[in-house]
Amino acid sequence: MDSNKKAAKVVGVLFILAAVTAIIGLILYNPILNSPDYLTKGSEHTNQVIVGALMELILVASAIGTSTIMFSLL
Repeated sequence: MDSNKKAAKVVGVLFILAAVTAIIGLILYNPILNSPDYLTKGSEHTNQVIVGALMELILVASAIGTSTIMFSLL
């Protein structure tokens, strides 16, 4: 029972992490992708693009971790 509680807490933290990183990534990418000259905007704001890509990678890792741990619980 104790291991199920720990796994449930880890799933909750990973789920919250996935939601937060998805929102941050969207906030960082949205101004660049919605502009008519997105190719030049992307090259002007390289740090914003890199941080957005890092947020997306964290989102992918947390989504995979959530599904893996939930599979063992269910």
